[in-house]
Amino acid sequence: MRTKGGNTAIQKLKKDIDRYLTDYNLSSPLKLILINEFWPVLLFRIEEYVDSREKKNLCQYVINILALLFHPFVNGLSGTKIFRGAQIGEGVLLHGSFGIVVTARAIIGNNCTFFPGAAVIQKANGKKEGAPKIGNNVKLMNGCKIIGAVTIEDNVVVGANAVVLQDIPKGAIAVGIPAVIKKNH
Repeated sequence: MRTKGGNTAIQKLKKDIDRYLTDYNLSSPLKLILINEFWPVLLFRIEEYVDSREKKNLCQYVINILALLFHPFVNGLSGTKIFRGAQIGEGVLLHGSFGIVVTARAIIGNNCTFFPGAAVIQKANGKKEGAPKIGNNVKLMNGCKIIGAVTIEDNVVVGANAVVLQDIPKGAIAVGIPAVIKKNH
């Protein structure tokens, strides 16, 4: 998902902006400054841009330092923590951002939607056994947890408060603790 050069991060940010403008029915990208759910995405894309550059110049170092200084502000105000190093495709949407966590090793596809409390995390056993891989067009509903080295394929809906501990096939709806496949849609 990440390539050398910064253009990919900028292109992804443009797709993210388009998704927010559509979802929030906004007429101008300037209005996004008022949407606190957008701030963690913007900060992540800035970091992705700086990290993807092979040669760094003084301006990029300054941008990196500013991003680090804004982290506590953005994390506290939005309630979202997207760890640096995560690979997130274009068109990501945080639909109500409080409690969203994405681990640094997660791989997330295009056009994924996160609702409040959704967590994409590694197992908390200290062994770094892997992080989730999430496909395209996945909806992670309120409070769901995706834990460990699981794969969620394209067009999946993970229900509210579901705890995913196993792979979920394409087009499925996963609900429950632990999550089971209710049906394909």
